[in-house]
Order: sequence, then C-alpha cells, then structure tokens
Amino acid sequence: MNRRSSIAWSVAVLLPIVAFVASDGVPVRAQLAAPGVFDDTAEEQDAMRLLGEEKFVSARTTAEDVLDGRPNSLIGHYVLGMCLFQAEGSLARAMFHLGRARELYEATWSAEAQSNGAPTELHQQILYNTARLAGQMELYEYQIELLGYYDYLYEPDLIGERAWPLLQSGDSELAREFATTAANSRNTWQRSAGLNALCAVEGALMQRTPYFEACLAALEAARDEVAEREPGSEDTGGGIAVDAYNTTLAAMADFRFSEAEEFALEGVRRLEFTPANPWRLLLYLRLTEGRFDDAVAAAQSMLSWRARQPLYLRNQARAEGDAALATLFLTVGEASRAHTRLRFAMEQPDRRGMTSGDAEEASGHHALLLWASHAAQSETRNEEAAFYGWTSRFGRLFGRAGEYFAAVPTAEMLAAVMSSDKRIVATLQPYLRGGISEFTYWLVGDLIEVLGDGVFGAGLELARERDAAYPAATPYYDALEAELEAHRGDSEDALMLAQRALDELPATEIMLRARTSAIAAEAAMDEGRRDLALSMYTEVLRTDGGFIRRLGMSLPASVVAVGGGNASAAADAIARSPRFHSSDGAFVVRVDAVGDGIRACLNDHRGNQVRCAQVWPLPPPDPEPPPMATDDEAEEAAEEEADEPPPIHVRLAMEFHRQIFSARITSGRLDMQSLDGRNISESAVARDRLEGLIGENPH
Repeated sequence: MNRRSSIAWSVAVLLPIVAFVASDGVPVRAQLAAPGVFDDTAEEQDAMRLLGEEKFVSARTTAEDVLDGRPNSLIGHYVLGMCLFQAEGSLARAMFHLGRARELYEATWSAEAQSNGAPTELHQQILYNTARLAGQMELYEYQIELLGYYDYLYEPDLIGERAWPLLQSGDSELAREFATTAANSRNTWQRSAGLNALCAVEGALMQRTPYFEACLAALEAARDEVAEREPGSEDTGGGIAVDAYNTTLAAMADFRFSEAEEFALEGVRRLEFTPANPWRLLLYLRLTEGRFDDAVAAAQSMLSWRARQPLYLRNQARAEGDAALATLFLTVGEASRAHTRLRFAMEQPDRRGMTSGDAEEASGHHALLLWASHAAQSETRNEEAAFYGWTSRFGRLFGRAGEYFAAVPTAEMLAAVMSSDKRIVATLQPYLRGGISEFTYWLVGDLIEVLGDGVFGAGLELARERDAAYPAATPYYDALEAELEAHRGDSEDALMLAQRALDELPATEIMLRARTSAIAAEAAMDEGRRDLALSMYTEVLRTDGGFIRRLGMSLPASVVAVGGGNASAAADAIARSPRFHSSDGAFVVRVDAVGDGIRACLNDHRGNQVRCAQVWPLPPPDPEPPPMATDDEAEEAAEEEADEPPPIHVRLAMEFHRQIFSARITSGRLDMQSLDGRNISESAVARDRLEGLIGENPH
C-alpha cells in the first residue's frame, strides 16, 4: 500500500488519492470499515467490498440497487458518491451523495455508534473524501471547514492538507505556516504533504531559488520514501511523478535548464495516477529546445499517459493537453489544427481544484496561443491568395478579412486577462507561475500588439526590477525589449538589444533565439547591414521559419524558373507571395521541372540550400467511385468533389511555403501509434507523424 499522503501538494497538480495511510490514526481504505457495525445488509456489505476492490461499475450498480430499496442507506449513498467521484468524475453528483451520507451518519448513526463503542473509520472516510472533493470543485472555504471538523474529531490533524485551500484562497502566509508545521512532523504522511505544500507556496510567492529548493526537498523525501518502500528496485517506483513534475517547473524557474529534463524523465519511469503529466512538460521542453521530432514523440506519450488515467483525473488536465498539442501544431505550420485544439481547450476548460494555476491564467495562455494561430492563419491565407490570378484572389482576400474579425474576440480576451499589473509582470518574468506564458515564452512578444507599447514597456521595466538578483533573466528581457523597440521603429536599439540577448541566452532557448534573430534581421536590414540581416534570416529559417510568417515578415529574394509551363507558373505564384520581395544578391528561389512534377528550392545568399519542396500531378479520379455506406458519406463526398484541387503550380507554391515557413522535421520511415488512438504505419516525410494527432473527435 502506498504510504504517501493521498493529497500531495504541488505547484501544478495534487497527487490523486488511490489509498490512504493505514497507521497513526490516518484514514484507511473503504473496505476497512467493519461490515455489520451498523447492522448493514449483505447487499450493503457487498457494495463496500466492491468499492474497496475498486470494481467501480459493480459497486455503483450494487449501491443503486441498495438505494432503490432503502433510499436512506448510508452505505448506498457513500459507495455511489465515491464511484461517481473516482470512476466517473461526476463531481456535483458525487458531492450530493457524499453529503447525504455524512448527514445520515451524523443525524442517525453517530450517537448509536459512539454509545456502542463502534469504530468511526467510515465517518473519517466520509469527511476526508468530501474534503478532497470540495477541493477539486474549488470550494475551498468548505474544504477548510471540513478539514477543521475532521481535526476536531480524529488524529492526526490534517495540517498539511490545510495549506492547499489556504493558498488557493489567497492566504499564502498562513498556508506557509501550516505547510512548515506539517513538513517538520514526524508523521511521514504529514511531512510529505507539508513539503509539497511548501513547494506550492514558494512558487506562488514567485521566489525562484527558494521555490526550487522547496520542490527539490519534496522530491528527495519522495525518493527516500520510495527507496524504503521498495528496496532494491532498479527504477524509481511509484510516488515520484508529482514531485518530479513540480521540480521540473521549479528548475526552469531557477534557470537550471540542464536539470529540468532529468527531473521530468524521472517522473515517467512508471505510470502513476495523476494528471501531473510529465510528458506534457517534456513536450514543451523539447519544443523550446528545437527538438521537434522528440516533441512529437513526447506528444504521443502525453496522450497515452492521459488515456490510462481514471476518468475523474483524465478530465482534470484535458484542456492543458490540448493546448500543448496546439503549440506543437502551431510550430510545425499547422495553424488550423492548432486552432481546433485550442477551441476544444477553451470550450471545455479544466477544473482547477488540483492545480495551483487559476482559471484566468489558463484561459490567458490559451488565448495567447490562439492569437498566434490567428496570425499564422491570416498570413497563410494572404500567401494563398497571392498564388492565384486576380479573378480568384478577390474571394480569398475576403476570407482573410473574416480571419481578421475572428481574431478580435481573442484580442479582447487577452486584454481582459492582462488587465492587472500583477498578471502582466508575472507573464514577462520567464518561467514563473502567475502569468500566461507557461513554457511558451517565445510567444510573449505577441502581447506588444495587444497591450500597446506603453503598457508592455512599463511591465517589462517592473519585471526587470524584480529579477535584478537573477542575471540569468537579463537576456530574456533584452530579447523582449528588442522587439518592443522594433515595434516603436527604433531599429538601432532593437538590433543592439537583440544581439546582446543572442550572446547571452542559453543555447537551449532555440525558439526564443529564433524569434530574436528574426527581430535582429529586420532591424539590421533597416540599418543597412544587409549581410548581417541575411545571415540572421537564414538562422531563423534553419530553426523555425514560422516566425517569418507569424510576424508578417518578407524575405529579400529573386525567383527564377528553369523551363516554362508549370515551373514558370509556379515561379510567378511564389514571386507574388508576401513572404518574398524582389531583391538581387539575397535569397534565391529556383523552380525546376522534374519529370511530370515541379520542384522549388530556397538557397541563402551564400548559395547554400535551405530547404526544398516538390509536388507531382495528382492521379486521375476513380471512374466509378465506391458506393457510399450512408447518406452523410455521400454528401461529404459530393462536397469534396465540388472542391477541385488547386492546379499543380499552386500546390507547389503551397507546399514550398509550408516547408520553408515552419519548424523543420526530419524525414524517414515511421511506424507510430497515432495520437487519436488509431494505428498508422506509412512511409512519408516526418511531418506525417502529426496526422495521428487529429481525428474526427480528438477527445
């Protein structure tokens, strides 16, 4: 049995409760409530047994049968409430039944049980689990009340458990007092709860090094406890994931990048039942580091981890998983897919009872990602409109206007979330909680357009002051200030700040370095430093050309066609793209006929090849399409038939832009488990690995 605290306090997620400590008066599993204490029926005893064995479907059915015959059955309400809570995640209904069980016990059974000297483990369980449930429903005052009543009746006091609702209620200092007391307890369970609570408190107070030290202390205690419980085990065992997750976050906040991934990997050595999904952190870390293939692999593992969680935990972090996938899609040039995932995340937000971040923080992060996806989609539509002749371009440009108006509500949401000085400063401070940037600090520059130069600049100045004791934070602020000065039109200062940031940013900050290089390239071009600008553009294109697209930039280039026909038409289409403007001695786009197909390559100003794209004629349609199984399928096929594919020269222009203006993914043969639950094995460019991330219903 896991002797760790059933509520492990964390910065991001609390450890789910699977079992409870069975010593020193700590609440025990449901089956330890002695059958027959209250003259319960055989059917009620059976319901309790099934609940204890975690056979939730059978337990629920039995409990419902009990309540059909005895509507006021204490056991029936308790078992049904626990099944709704732990197996189904139906929290409101679970609260009704657990509340009714408590009412029945305290009104009917309590006096009799006390007079007969009967054990009160069942009442302990009712109070304890109702307090847990209240926390997950964000009913923090009620949770504190329940914990106080529990402490009045039972030993040991649940001191560490008080810290979490106090922290969520905004009383950080009182939360620290309770957490410190629990951390110094000789009770293993309370000590674990206290250490984890201190980790959460220091994170909330935005103290970088104390935050890391507190989380590391909790992780080390967890390691010791696991080693004692499982001596000789070659891996870390269970009970590590939450502490490893928290310590990863804290390591990033303290700029300990070389350690962060090690902590995250420590949390994935065994599956644990918690929505603190270490693979989500690994996905963000690998994106930040420009390891895009590894990020796709982490996304697969993230969804696999989530799918194996109990339902009530699976629903605790679904939106955060969707946001992580959206970030991946955005990076690799699949903005429309990113948009779809973000819509799911925003329409079905996570419950916040098991995470230290508030709902506004999460919605702000999703809105920031959505804003970036709007920008990418708008620029993509602009490109595609340019590929067609004037007759077809009007309708496509009208579609761009629709994209612009669709982005307005997102901007309003971002402005609302960022309406407080505290939120702005927390967002600009790299890797601290309380802001909306999470692990996507390379998107924070997008807020300049939303907040305006003055507000953003004032927030940046305050953030610098608060991080004055952390020199490692300085290049992050230089990068943001470079973009701010570029936005104000001061290319000289923008270039100076960007170069200083690039000299000092960690080598692992690949995405932020790419964005800063794009800003430096534009500033250098404005300053007449053409060779420097071209070198900077090339650096961006070799990492994530998506920054050129999302920031609405245009590369100086000459476009040449070798041969006529489709190659010439494709060259004309690419030359009309807003991503390029005519300039000799800069980038060169060469379009060639290759057999029946056409190929376009981008070379830098030194003649080095950056990337190529190639398309072939589409096969002719089937003369006799297979019969449709349903009317819906027939209607869908008719719609697809009405949408004729673009001509080959337009398809090449689209594919060329998709390849050039997105993150690089390696080609190769892949055998993968798709991320929507279907097996796919195919030979294609590695971008096709992403196809598994999207299904008709990604949930």
